[in-house]
Amino acid sequence: ETIDGKRIDGIVLSKGDPTVIKSVGGVVQSIAEDKIKSVTRIERSLMTAPEALGLTVQSIADIVAYLKSDLIR
Repeated sequence: ETIDGKRIDGIVLSKGDPTVIKSVGGVVQSIAEDKIKSVTRIERSLMTAPEALGLTVQSIADIVAYLKSDLIR
């Protein structure tokens, strides 16, 4: 979170001045140390949930089976 209240979710690539963060979608941002209010580890994945992509348990199983098969080699 920045001192002006902006929340940035992403992966810290380098900590220091500036801190470099890679956000969802691959956007890389450099944030000056004096602009950072706090850094908190999130307890969830940044990956989009399967349900948000319209994937069911069966469709995920089908994708995994396909990727493990000889069809794509």
